[in-house]
Amino acid sequence: MVKRVQGCICEGHRWVVHIDLEKVFYAVNHDTLMSSVGRKQQNKGPLRLVR
Repeated sequence: MVKRVQGCICEGHRWVVHIDLEKVFYAVNHDTLMSSVGRKQQNKGPLRLVR
């Protein structure tokens, strides 16, 4: 993680945000989430893998 942050700094980025989304997926409605992502995602292959 430190090397990745250093790389971001070298690329000129000024902010680094790290969040843990693991618990979010227990609370979100998966059908609603997948439907929303599906409308924006042209390649449906990865969505089939997630389902």
